[in-house]
Parts: sequence; C-alpha cells; structure tokens
Amino acid sequence: MKIPHTRTPPTEWGEYQTTAYTLGRIRMIIKTKIRLDYKDNKTARITFKALEPDNRGFIDGKIIGKSIIFKLESESIGSIRRSIDDLLVSEMIIEKIW
Repeated sequence: MKIPHTRTPPTEWGEYQTTAYTLGRIRMIIKTKIRLDYKDNKTARITFKALEPDNRGFIDGKIIGKSIIFKLESESIGSIRRSIDDLLVSEMIIEKIW
C-alpha cells in the first residue's frame, strides 16, 4: 500500500521538496538548483552548449536572459554532490578557455 506524497512549504527557489512514504520506508528526493550568471546572453548560450554533452540526461538546464539555470534531482546526496562538482569544474574550464 502506497501512502501519498507529502509536501513541505516552497523553498527559496519556489519549488517543493517531496518525500514519498512507501511501505514504511522513507524515500527522499533531493532537489538542487544552480544559477550561473554571465555578462551577456551570448556568453551564457556558448557556455550552455559547451556543457550540454557532458550533462545530457543527468541535469536539466535552460537559459534565462544572461543566466543558466540547472536543476538536479536524486535520491542520493552523494550523487548530487558529484554532479555539482563535475558541473562546476567543467564550467571553470570553459571560463578559462573562453
């Protein structure tokens, strides 16, 4: 028997954190949003395209004005941490080249 999801109040980003209760076990879903700001939209688009092949299927991202917004979701804090680390290291390399 599955008990419906419970929701907590919106986070700083206006999103809801969700916890699902299934047969007495708690499954937490960790959500993270990262915003990278650039001097203009062109730089944001170039950086986004350069990061896209590395993150396809793992991280959702979109360009809003001169910022890139990435959303990550996982049941493991370790997985989220590794994904953030990979994303930021890749972005720093692109920034040094550009």
